[in-house]
Amino acid sequence: MALIKTQRYAQDALVLVWHLTETHSDLDSMGLLIDFKGPAYPTEYGQVMAYVKQELIYQLGVELSVSSLLLNKDTHGKPHLKGENHGHISISHNKDYYVLAYHPFKPIGVDVEKARPQLFNVLHRVCASHELAFIKNNLQLATTVWCIKEALYKLYGRRGLIFKENLISDFKESVWTAELKLENSVTTFPVIIEHLNSETQLVLVF
Repeated sequence: MALIKTQRYAQDALVLVWHLTETHSDLDSMGLLIDFKGPAYPTEYGQVMAYVKQELIYQLGVELSVSSLLLNKDTHGKPHLKGENHGHISISHNKDYYVLAYHPFKPIGVDVEKARPQLFNVLHRVCASHELAFIKNNLQLATTVWCIKEALYKLYGRRGLIFKENLISDFKESVWTAELKLENSVTTFPVIIEHLNSETQLVLVF
């Protein structure tokens, strides 16, 4: 296991990527899951997730020179850092990649996804007609659009959105953007895309 990427972007966004190669048994035998046993973490998956989140929050504290960052969730389930003036975060994971995105003063969303043909089975439920026409049968584009929508959903942080109506991706002049379309407003956000390997990509919206 290791923190494999720490990347700062323009406008003060920061991304940390953790690559987990150990199993639950490996982590348990090293004594790293002691704090995550009991009713609050009833599954092995939940214990591993809690451990990696703790490590990412610690590494974020190192980057920010803050010694006691703590994670909390609001009533909608969106993660926050406890206390005032600590900024905004978003967390995502896929298989063995865990990602934390941070911005000091703007809401931020991140999603990491492995390209999977199964995405084509759900695109018609989450994509607008112009997005489907753009994607066609391109798995890479399907993965990018899916990630943008997921990241934008996490940025907004509230339920009740319709993916094909409220969360829209756009690609013009070789630049991706994300649009949050609400009843009385449309907000456009920049998009950053990183490829962690040949199959897995990370999308940042802020």
